[in-house]
This record gives sequence, C-alpha cells and structure tokens, in this order.
Amino acid sequence: MIPAVNITGTFQHSYSSFRRLSMAALGKARFGMWISGGLILLLAVTTDAFQDSPVLYAAPLVIVFPELIAYLSWRQQRKILTEPVHYEINETELYTRAAHSESRLAWSGLTWVKSTKHGWLLKTGVMQVVLPRPAFSPEEQATIEAFLKTAPVKVKS
Repeated sequence: MIPAVNITGTFQHSYSSFRRLSMAALGKARFGMWISGGLILLLAVTTDAFQDSPVLYAAPLVIVFPELIAYLSWRQQRKILTEPVHYEINETELYTRAAHSESRLAWSGLTWVKSTKHGWLLKTGVMQVVLPRPAFSPEEQATIEAFLKTAPVKVKS
C-alpha cells in the first residue's frame, strides 16, 4: 500500500541551479564526453595525423557540448522560469505550476526515478522531468524518498 503523502514546495530557478539539475540529468554521459573529447584533442595535438583536420576542431565541441546544451535549454526556458515554480506531490501524481505552464505527471506513468544530490530525475517514456530538492525542507525530502521507495516505480541509485 502506498502511504498518504501531500507535499508542496516552491523553487525559484536560476541559471546555476538549472545547470546543476541539467548536468545531473546527463549523468555519466557528461564525463564520457569530457574524457573522449580530451583524448581526441590530446591525440590530435600530439600526432601529425590530425594536422588541419576537422577532428581537431570537433574535439573542443565534444568537451563543451553538455554546457552548451544546458545554456541553450536555459535560454529557451528562462521566460517560463522567471517566477517560482510550485510543486505539489500526492499519492497519484506530481503537479507542477510555473508562470506560463502547468503539468501533471502520474506516478503510474513513470519508467524510473533516480535520486541525486540536487533532485530527483523522473523518467516517463522519452521525457525526463527534474524535481529539485531545494524546493522542499529536509523532512519533506525524507518523506519523498520514503514515498518513492514504496511507489510502484523503479528507483535507480
């Protein structure tokens, strides 16, 4: 049985908080990009095989790609995130209300949930939603963690 839960929280996004949550959503892929881009750049600089090659110019792009995605996503969403975002969690869904949008995400529609130090990543199909931890008090965060462990959702670590 799923315990009764009714939690509300508010969070004002900034670029730095948005970036942290975006990088958490990328997970290990971000480090893979940094390492592969660094290795390509190192190989291109130390050998003559890549002189004046497009690979030499592509390697820095691989390294900065996660940062570029975070920045472009922020530019796209900053008008929506100008005011605080309100989150409401109950036994059946997550309700999110921002300045110009609102959404409902049913727990039954989730594929998995991943808990990070900055928030919870909620995966549903191809879409991923981030629920920021700072929107809730430490007691509420513990309640959310306990709820997600008993909810019919696969929790990743």
